Amino acid sequence: MSKHEAWTMSVNGSANRVAAAPPDPPHWHEVPAEPGRLRPICRALTDWASGNGFTDNRAEAVALAAYEAMANVVTHAYPDGGGVLSVRAAFRIEAARIEIAVQDRGRWLIRAAPEDSGEHGGRGLVLIRSLADHVEVLLEEVGTTVRMAWDVAERAKPQPHPSA
Repeated sequence: MSKHEAWTMSVNGSANRVAAAPPDPPHWHEVPAEPGRLRPICRALTDWASGNGFTDNRAEAVALAAYEAMANVVTHAYPDGGGVLSVRAAFRIEAARIEIAVQDRGRWLIRAAPEDSGEHGGRGLVLIRSLADHVEVLLEEVGTTVRMAWDVAERAKPQPHPSA
């Protein structure tokens, strides 16, 4: 097997090992951008991350961050419905991390909730950044991509120097 190997995950939850030549071409799975489509993808991502050595908590963080990115697509990119949501999941052996990308081809509409409406929002990217090791948001004329990555090994906490 070459040193470049990736894992791709289909939206039905099956994981497939594929050989990838650098740079790894995107392997996208597209589904309608509908709220009912998000939870099955998150369950598949949790199982996929767990299968790649992530602890339960870390696998759930992957799924929650992906859910937030996908929910943002449904809410902001296609507020009137009818759009497509693309998800890519890859295990990068050479980088020792997994990557999730969520992409839309919509035009984002950020609507402020009236103060007395009781609606909440605006915390999705903050939450994503708190859950992932690396986050990049790419805004294009048409469409947005949120790239998230988690290191395979959790970062070691600095240990105090032993006393003499």
